[in-house]
Amino acid sequence: MSLSSAQWSSVQDALKGKVGEDNFNSWLLPLRPENSQSREDVVALAVPTQFMQDWVHEHYEDIIQKSLTDTLNRDISITYVVKPVFEEIEIADNGIITAPIEKKSGHITKNKNISNNSSTGEKALSNSTRLDPKFKFDSFVTGKSNDFAYAAAQRIAESNTAVYNPFFLHGGVGLGKTHLMHAIGWSMKKINPDRKILYISAEQFLYRFIRALKDRKTLSFKDSFRTVDVLMVDDIQFIAGKEATQEEFFHTFNTLVEQGKQIILTADRSPHEMKKVEDRLRSRLGCGLTCEIHAPNVETRLAILQKKAEQLNLPLPKNVAHFLADGIDS
Repeated sequence: MSLSSAQWSSVQDALKGKVGEDNFNSWLLPLRPENSQSREDVVALAVPTQFMQDWVHEHYEDIIQKSLTDTLNRDISITYVVKPVFEEIEIADNGIITAPIEKKSGHITKNKNISNNSSTGEKALSNSTRLDPKFKFDSFVTGKSNDFAYAAAQRIAESNTAVYNPFFLHGGVGLGKTHLMHAIGWSMKKINPDRKILYISAEQFLYRFIRALKDRKTLSFKDSFRTVDVLMVDDIQFIAGKEATQEEFFHTFNTLVEQGKQIILTADRSPHEMKKVEDRLRSRLGCGLTCEIHAPNVETRLAILQKKAEQLNLPLPKNVAHFLADGIDS
């Protein structure tokens, strides 16, 4: 049967309340209803891997079935469809390794990083690396909330050796952490095209690790992450509560630091606030330079609006810009 987005959202809320946020994010958030079943008593769920299907079936199927039944007011049975949503990490000719599909705010989308005013070489680099050409230092608006993080990011980008290891950026959603990470990558490749950079989200790291365990390819997995010059991991808080993944990342972290490689991380909180991260890993995460990016003040929000309007070539009257900057503080 077909589920509306409101119905599925209701099911997700019920599941989160029953299994807890960490378990929900790890195993149930990636599930998606498939509206291909003609029977009104059957719900098909898409899962990214066979391993996840087996795990969900063994540990969570009864809870999911109960939540669906309560929401739809009828007895429901479940079927599964394996639909991989995270592609293999690509190693581009220019040395940047990326995961080409990103998951943001519950939606999985292809990154389309082509700028109309980019040079041909930049377009090719953007297409192969998935680094967003809009996210560079010259498009980052600085203010009191982020000027220290900006300066530190520039210092790292300009150095051929590891500095501030790890460089740990943390703050709320939409404050520029990922922008600075992309900017560092662009600058590093401009200075040294041979430098091998790996950019990936912690969630994608988890799924790659699960797949490696399932396929018995852990050695290949380790090599792909431990033979780079720069490791960038977005939203590292995602591995909190996931012991095996933390163990693997801990050893990867140590190997790269011992080799003098640069590690750059982002999170929504500081290392010492990550309660479900092992003490030894939390200590490693906080042993370099930790920078918090704060919410921008009204002057910085105004500058951001004006910069965005300039980039989009849109007229923005001053009174409208001030109205928006004063009224929107997120």
